[in-house]
Amino acid sequence: MAAQEFNIKTASRLYYGGYYDRLVEAKESLELLFGEMEYDLLNKQGRNPIEYIKARIKTPASMEEKLGRLNKGGLRLGAQDLFDGCGTRLVCTFIDDCYAIKDWLATRPDLLFVAEKDYIRHPKASGYRSYHLQVRVRTDIGQWVNAEIQIRTIAMDCWATLEHHLRYKKHLLNESMMASELQRCADELASTDINLMIIRDRIVYDKEEASDENTPG
Repeated sequence: MAAQEFNIKTASRLYYGGYYDRLVEAKESLELLFGEMEYDLLNKQGRNPIEYIKARIKTPASMEEKLGRLNKGGLRLGAQDLFDGCGTRLVCTFIDDCYAIKDWLATRPDLLFVAEKDYIRHPKASGYRSYHLQVRVRTDIGQWVNAEIQIRTIAMDCWATLEHHLRYKKHLLNESMMASELQRCADELASTDINLMIIRDRIVYDKEEASDENTPG
């Protein structure tokens, strides 16, 4: 495993050249920023809304595949023009946590929002849901580097991970039926996300009611 990781890093450094160090610095800057955000939201909300964080630098093979698709339109793009060379994923507990996290990030002077795509309120046809941010992050040495941040719930992340694995299966029978079933699963998980927020709010309400009843008049 360690040898494989070493090989990927070596291949990435060779592929990206000097830009690889900037991607690493962007990734580290975002990880520090997320740590600060977790601490701040914990103090304000009484809980940390983030369940886990994933961060990666896009592999050379994946970047080449994407550039090959994009460059077919005639406009030649390079790795530095894209935003997901440095990609991070924030997985949180509830749907409204996604928007609280986005709003917190919007206040940061060391993070510039370039584009936003709300696939939570406006899911893709496949059923995919997530909040996407294309940003420029300022590194410790003052450079601004492109990066992408995805914010989603545990349920959204579970569906996206499984859909990704299934999408790359070859020679699927009844592919349209599979796509329809995946969309149905995505809708059911979205409904579950909403119901879990309702349950949470009810628990909070009941606790407040009980506290008021126990407070001397």
